[in-house]
Amino acid sequence: REARFKMGEGIAGYVTATGRPLLVEDISKSPLYKDLPSLGPVRPKETFLCLPLVYKGKSLGAVSLHNRITGKPFIRNDEVLLSILANQAAVAITNARNYEAAVRDPDTYLYTASHFERRLLEELQRVSGHKLPLSLIVMAPGGYAHYRQTLGEQKTDLMLAEIARRVRRHVRLGDLPARVQEAEFAVLMPDTDTDPAREVADRLRRLQEESPIEVGGVPITAKLAIGVTTFSYAEAKEHAVTPQALLDRARKAVTAC
Repeated sequence: REARFKMGEGIAGYVTATGRPLLVEDISKSPLYKDLPSLGPVRPKETFLCLPLVYKGKSLGAVSLHNRITGKPFIRNDEVLLSILANQAAVAITNARNYEAAVRDPDTYLYTASHFERRLLEELQRVSGHKLPLSLIVMAPGGYAHYRQTLGEQKTDLMLAEIARRVRRHVRLGDLPARVQEAEFAVLMPDTDTDPAREVADRLRRLQEESPIEVGGVPITAKLAIGVTTFSYAEAKEHAVTPQALLDRARKAVTAC
């Protein structure tokens, strides 16, 4: 089961705060454990092992183990062995976080333009080998300069962040949404032809029109200008296309939507 604790709260919070492992011989008698919602029935004399996830002196969290399948108690040898695994997990978590920070736009949590271009280039090259098309959606809120002038920078950024959140929630699993310019978003859709891409684009457009964004208590209906283009296997056999050229083609298609 999953549970979330504050720093210093209960056994997991204590271990996270101190950065030191804790082996509790009988959790039914632990004041730290009693203060927490039960994660399952507590057996008499049951041991509880909690290990910190630490990387370069920074505590990232903790991993807790109880209800051992064999019913036998945890011992110090378990603590030593599992601490090694916990350290490896902390390294993996840190690497994953660093990667996400490198490829995500911090304001919208969409992918960055540079990461998007790299992935788009990879997918363009896959079209020839897999004989499947890819589609690209480009969108931007209409009247952006007006909103920037009337709402100010902070509120306009909040508006963009909400549009980005909607894009993240309503694209399909496997699609790659990105912020390619200050007020322009794009969605890379591998193995996707034009009609399914237009369905996603229309869904995003309707959502934006029918659900105003509240910024500072003021509802804003920022309509999206959207363009869709597709790069097919038949086209790939004729000529190659660069990521920038496909983006420009999607931008030119905005007026046709």
